[in-house]
Amino acid sequence: MVRLALVRALDILDRKGLQRPAPLYSSRVAWRVESAGATQPVVPNPRSELERRRNRRVEISLVSQSGPADLRLREARYGLAEAPLSNRLQKAVDDFLRRAPNDLIRYDDPVLKVKDLPDRRVCVRAVAMKAVQLCRTAADRDRDVPCAPPLTLRRGRCLSQTRGVEILSGKDYRAPLIAPFRCCDWSSDCAQKANADCLVCRSAGKGQYLVLQYKPGPLRAMVGKLKCLLDRGCAVPVAVLSGTCDDKPDTTCSAPPQNRWRDCWEHWLLVIGYDGDRFVFWDSAGTSAIGPLRPDKDNHHFGILHYDSAQNRFSTASPDPSIDGLEVTGPVGPHDPAGFHTQGVQGPHLQKRYQVVSMWAGLPSKADGGPCPKV
Repeated sequence: MVRLALVRALDILDRKGLQRPAPLYSSRVAWRVESAGATQPVVPNPRSELERRRNRRVEISLVSQSGPADLRLREARYGLAEAPLSNRLQKAVDDFLRRAPNDLIRYDDPVLKVKDLPDRRVCVRAVAMKAVQLCRTAADRDRDVPCAPPLTLRRGRCLSQTRGVEILSGKDYRAPLIAPFRCCDWSSDCAQKANADCLVCRSAGKGQYLVLQYKPGPLRAMVGKLKCLLDRGCAVPVAVLSGTCDDKPDTTCSAPPQNRWRDCWEHWLLVIGYDGDRFVFWDSAGTSAIGPLRPDKDNHHFGILHYDSAQNRFSTASPDPSIDGLEVTGPVGPHDPAGFHTQGVQGPHLQKRYQVVSMWAGLPSKADGGPCPKV
């Protein structure tokens, strides 16, 4: 709680400025939280409530790093929102911002009366278009296929696909997504009595909600393929389950209702780089925490996916075993399924909760620099 208060205080700094700091000041601190318990009392043998209160304390130490500022910053114990990037991941983001043009899918908002906004709501098309843009800005010698959308790719070094049926073994609804709360369609009319128990119509607090269960071996194999594709210089789309439920499959998915949780998706991300078991992605929905939020680049958002081999999951959840990183905030009003992580910064740029359900063929975006043989 103290760490969260400090993070909020840091991120208020210069919030009213013309350009928000990137990365945020809070992400430039390598946070480390330790519990001393009864090992370091101020009063070894307290005899009164006042003395016991002196032992119940938080001590804060600020240790400066020697040498130049290190923005590679370790991931904080309690957070992945506003997560710091290693040099390798930051390079992938910088390359994306340098080469990817602004969004071309536009629309006019009839409610806000604002014209020509980037339309990333059609996430499949947005991700495909961004992959095409990266492919077209690559050198001719680095392309082994035409820069066609990933969904139509039939050959080349970026051709690899893993469906949900291959990596998912089941799903688990966890508290507070238990009776009487239930998943229902996001467009449900909350005014109807029959929908009173829909998650989108109730403020259910925070919890774990829907958690996907993976097959350890196939998941490990898919992550290995993803690394191989990135080493080959590919930008790779992945389909994810977002938020708290599995009630919003993409309208282009034709799987039977009983299989949609596994064979369909709610959202698409474009993975552009990795470092170890951390993968950086571009989020067309604008609901991921990592910036920089540059108006000249349509305020692109980026996030981190973690492959957690100990807990067998591939998601935005922290791999820290001391917390359940899949915990999310609950709905705050009608038609607001929320689904943001509870860890880290609570503010306008949170990290949306994503769980990977499948991986799709990508497109070449740069030279093949990896050890994997070409297909």
